[in-house]
Order: sequence, then C-alpha cells, then structure tokens
Amino acid sequence: MIDREIYKLWRSKTSDLRYFRPKRWDELKKVIVEQDVKSVLEFGSGVSTFLFDNINLKVVSFETDPKYMEFVKSLCSPKVTFKLWDNKSATINDFYDLALVDGILPRTHQLEIALKHAKFIAIDDFKDSLLRKLTNYERIDSQSTILAVFVRLNTKLKLNLNKHQISGTDWRARIAQAQVNR
Repeated sequence: MIDREIYKLWRSKTSDLRYFRPKRWDELKKVIVEQDVKSVLEFGSGVSTFLFDNINLKVVSFETDPKYMEFVKSLCSPKVTFKLWDNKSATINDFYDLALVDGILPRTHQLEIALKHAKFIAIDDFKDSLLRKLTNYERIDSQSTILAVFVRLNTKLKLNLNKHQISGTDWRARIAQAQVNR
C-alpha cells in the first residue's frame, strides 16, 4: 500500500484524531530510508505502527490500552510484536535502529528506555524541556514539524547530499564542509 492509502484506511476505521500526521511521517520516513533503518522500538501503537510494518521494518510496539492495541494489531501483519505495558517499566533486551516516543503522557519513561535501546530517537509532539535528557544526541530533522529526530553522538551517518538542502547549522553541512576541506 502507498502511504496515502494507509492514511485513508486508518481514517475509515477510527474517528480518533490523535494519529501520526502525514508531514511527520514524511520527515521520519526520510531518516528511515536515508539511514537504512531496519528495526523500530515504538511507544504508542497507531498508524505509525501500520506505516512501519508497510515498509517491512521489524517493529516492537508498546501500548497501554489493550483495546486500542488489538485494533492496531488487526491492521498489521503478524510479524509486528505488540506488548501491553504500564508506561513505567519494560524489559527490553535488544538494540534498535530507531525508537519512536509517541505514547500517552507522561513520556519520560518512554524516552529514558528509548535512549538505552536505540541509535535514532524520534519524539512526536516534542517539547524543549526534554532536551536535558538528550545530551548525548544531536537533532537531525528539518524542524518543520513538531516531530523531533535525534541521533546518538558519534554515530556514523549515511549521507545522500544530493537529496538535501544544506543549512549552516545542519549536521549534513558540517560533514560536507569537512569533505571539502580534505
């Protein structure tokens, strides 16, 4: 399915307006494709789970509402792993390429767990007050939506400079400048 069809199906199945918006998905999908993301740790099941599944990512999705989890599960393939949790503690043994922090408030525990288990962290409805927890991460998204995407410092990023407009404070610009100065 193409993304537009997934969103259309999603809206036909639920009247809940709290879902991951297309512009935010476009921003996150760009990182997923460019950085060859293969696995996702997700806090807050929803249309994002369906979208991740649609592009064949390994997804482990933590959800606090059992009925909502079953609803999302009905739309996804059996390869998606769903886990019911209390928004406080979770046992996670794996390391993921990406964590999406988009569950119920407060998201503090979600973020703390994500920081231990993922290279890239995406936070929907991002608030600057979370920056103090992200000291070992650098923001890499375009900052055009309220989705913020961070990468763990010292991570080797895959670049495709032909696809981007480069700004002076952008990590892509710093890397490109370093390549020019060689």
